[in-house]
Amino acid sequence: MANQTPATMVIGLDGATYSILDPLMESGHMPYLRQFSAEGVRAELESTIPPITPPAWTTIMTGRSPANHGILDFFRPEAPGSQFLRFVSTKQLQCETIWSYLTRRQRTAACLNFPVMSPPIPISGYSIPGFVTWRHLRHACYPRDLMDTLKTIPGFDLKIIAHDFGLEEKVLAGCAFEEAESWINYHTYKDQQWVKVLEFLSGYDPCHVNALVLDSIDRLQHVFYRLLDPAFYGKGLSEADKQIQSILFTHYRALDNMIARLAEIAGPEGHVFIVSDHGFGPSQYCFYLNSLLEQLGYLSWSDRAISESESAGDVSMEAVKNHGHLLDWQHTIAYVNTPSSNGITINVRGKNSRYGILPEEYDRVRNQLRDQLMALKHPDTGQQVVTGIWTREEAFGGLEAAPDLTLRLWDNGLVSTLKSDEIIKPRRECAGVHYPDGVFMARGPAIRSGVRLDPLNILDVAPSILYAQGLAIPEDYEGGVPEEMIEPEALAANPVLRGTATQGAQKQAADALEMDEADMELIMKRLKGLGYMS
Repeated sequence: MANQTPATMVIGLDGATYSILDPLMESGHMPYLRQFSAEGVRAELESTIPPITPPAWTTIMTGRSPANHGILDFFRPEAPGSQFLRFVSTKQLQCETIWSYLTRRQRTAACLNFPVMSPPIPISGYSIPGFVTWRHLRHACYPRDLMDTLKTIPGFDLKIIAHDFGLEEKVLAGCAFEEAESWINYHTYKDQQWVKVLEFLSGYDPCHVNALVLDSIDRLQHVFYRLLDPAFYGKGLSEADKQIQSILFTHYRALDNMIARLAEIAGPEGHVFIVSDHGFGPSQYCFYLNSLLEQLGYLSWSDRAISESESAGDVSMEAVKNHGHLLDWQHTIAYVNTPSSNGITINVRGKNSRYGILPEEYDRVRNQLRDQLMALKHPDTGQQVVTGIWTREEAFGGLEAAPDLTLRLWDNGLVSTLKSDEIIKPRRECAGVHYPDGVFMARGPAIRSGVRLDPLNILDVAPSILYAQGLAIPEDYEGGVPEEMIEPEALAANPVLRGTATQGAQKQAADALEMDEADMELIMKRLKGLGYMS
């Protein structure tokens, strides 16, 4: 690999988990993936803290942890210390992406459907970001005329790759039986259109590295996890559930064909990596953390507080921007800003708030709150509710924008920021939530065959991609190439090398447009439907 640069394919399966993929492979719904796994290596892939989309995919495409790349959540404060929120973008990205690094090493890349890639970063190749509305997609792509080029693809549905936020919001708000089939088919079709883009680019202007995130798995598992995990559907399903499950299996069979086609594009000399940003699992309860903080005396609601029973209407961008108005700040010491962070911020007077505790009280209050949370027991089962807590220093290297405490719950679910009369309530039905262990598979000339590796870290993905391209690993990358996945002869011929550090975040295109309020409100509705905002 040192003297040649065959194509490398990175297939991102958002939210993929072995607890669902393995039964699908064994039952014959995903025969190609089963063959791929048998012919290469596989491992569990430990995600970021917390295991959510923006920090996890950003770690994959930077080789750096959230403490260094700076993307912690879907949202960021409008200004340091502010309680008002905006969506994250490349403007907050603090590290060079792998796409920029490849450009500096005379490699080309196609980067498709990755979040936090807008406004666009100039690279040698092509970039179409995820989480961008149709009105802004043209300006979010690189190069700027890419949309015009894609219009020439026969039978290509250009608009669908920007997502129909209205459709997703309607179905996720309550996926009725009569809506399920069309919604599942929508995601199958959308994935197929993304594959069509990569097929076209690989013929039109082949790149050294092709990377595509297929996000249907995440969407479907949030809503239909109970129909995909044998631990649930093995207990018996209604006839309606069986019909939906059959449609889901059809989707996974189509996805298996897409994976096979993407691997084919890499060619017999290419290396193929299949990775997910996090795993998935079931959650049957909702934990109202801000209400617990009120009960413990750390938080006070304002007269504008929204209760759990009123939350259906609280999906506007204005509500999110004005989230800070829901609390009585003069009497609030600690609070949760966003469910997706699973994080608690402590108000320190003169630091991030006009109110709150004195700086010298910070350690005592944080330790006290941590002990109280770890002692909390589930009212129905008696089990420990909070199974892990990380301080800002432990999880994020002391990054100022990070929460003071970040929690992992017993079921890996996200907390709720709403006001509730009970701290823990059963969900109406089992939901799929992010678990920390995703998937890693690899196959290629230098990759061992039929090997199961010990768990890897998500930081190991970027170094592995660079190694497949015959490149040295930047000295500031925090992960490494798992040498146990490489054939001994190949490793001896091409040892893992460390090179110079990355150059920091590359300047984004100055004329790129950011989302307006209407666009952000549409995305907010979608995130609420997926459980990231409640």
